Amino acid sequence: MFQRSMGSYSPNIKSERDTYSNCSFFGARDIPINIDANEIKKLIDIFFQAREEFKNVIKRRLTDSQIKEEENREIKRTNIELKNKINNISQDYYKNVIRCRIPYFNEIKDYLGDSENENENERYIYISETINESLIAYKKEFPEFDKALDYLIKKSIELIEVKFGDLSISEKNMIKIIIAYMYYYCDLGENYEDKTK
Repeated sequence: MFQRSMGSYSPNIKSERDTYSNCSFFGARDIPINIDANEIKKLIDIFFQAREEFKNVIKRRLTDSQIKEEENREIKRTNIELKNKINNISQDYYKNVIRCRIPYFNEIKDYLGDSENENENERYIYISETINESLIAYKKEFPEFDKALDYLIKKSIELIEVKFGDLSISEKNMIKIIIAYMYYYCDLGENYEDKTK
């Protein structure tokens, strides 16, 4: 049984020199998902600075047919319906948490794909790989992957706020967008590489 961490002075949190000092959650009901608060906060700040560009996307509210077109764009990833099935993501969760954030994804993809943003892309890869490794390790704790993503969003916000103070609503929303993006582009969850679109 784990003991809930009470900040940087807790015996459960190691010193700042320890690479795991910002990474885990402790509690009887918590799963130790590796989340590096420093790296996620940096990534959020980077995207938050570019939010004016993202806001322009939201202003042009996409219709369902336009979102469907975005879903069907040629990208190298597992077909989203198949991905949702193998990860046990409910249709309601996909529609209300992942799909509704698709309008942001091209801007994030373009930003991370820009050669001038190589460091940010490396940070993104580090974060997504670290989180996915933990989600794989604790897969049995989350028979439905939508619960894993919900847990990940809430715990990311909680950990960052403990370390850096309150986040704005826009910053919290950016966390949701980033995690939705990670799932949609197959950086989180199981994938079938031989059945890509």
